Amino acid sequence: MKSMFFRSICLIGILLSLAFVASHAQQQYGDVALIVNKNSTISGQIASYFSSKRAIPASNIIYISVPTTEEISDADFSSLRTQVENAMNAQGLTTKVNFIVTTKGMPVKVKRTSTIACASVESELSLILGKYSYYIGLDSRIKSPYYGSRADFTHAAFDIYLVTRLDGYTLADVQGLIDRSSTIPVALPAGTKFVLDGDPQWNTDARFLNTNIVNAAASLKAKGMNVMLDTTSTYLVRQTGVLGYASWGSNAQNWSAV
Repeated sequence: MKSMFFRSICLIGILLSLAFVASHAQQQYGDVALIVNKNSTISGQIASYFSSKRAIPASNIIYISVPTTEEISDADFSSLRTQVENAMNAQGLTTKVNFIVTTKGMPVKVKRTSTIACASVESELSLILGKYSYYIGLDSRIKSPYYGSRADFTHAAFDIYLVTRLDGYTLADVQGLIDRSSTIPVALPAGTKFVLDGDPQWNTDARFLNTNIVNAAASLKAKGMNVMLDTTSTYLVRQTGVLGYASWGSNAQNWSAV
């Protein structure tokens, strides 16, 4: 639980992903940088499909060479970061871009010597090329400057990037995600829901995160959304029709029991 950017329990991730879709689904993607891992075939396939569907300029596509493993070392992440930063500077994207999109085929997690310094690749990339880059790799937790804001997001205003990932079990899954998000539906499909899964075993150490889950459920219900809220120690799995999801993930006490 190093940072409040995109780790924790993914509550912010849900809201940012929805905001990203809502603000970009029917626009050109000139303020989006798309990262491709040259060592992964599926990364290239997803990037090609996404860029063609969203008219992303070729100058906004960043090609890097990193391991395709789910977990990478701090040294490998340093290489990944350097490649991305160099490309953004060289391609004039540093101030132009607000959003960064990664793809399946890129690493997911950075494993460091200190367990509380471990982080997702996406959360670390959100901090690059700005004053918050100091916190990359540290045993620390910082609050997102965009947390709680109602303003339209820009890198210039908040000095971070919003980073999201195009991922799924298969290429077809990811392509379907891209296709379905191309337009904003008038009404949500029947049977869809938000799944919010708390873990009371963390109430002693981080009760506020469970409180955030409960508050998010109440807010979504007030907007007429269908919500499945679980506040027991059961780790929810195999849900269908999921619009948004938040849980403790691998930090959940009973995730390995399912």
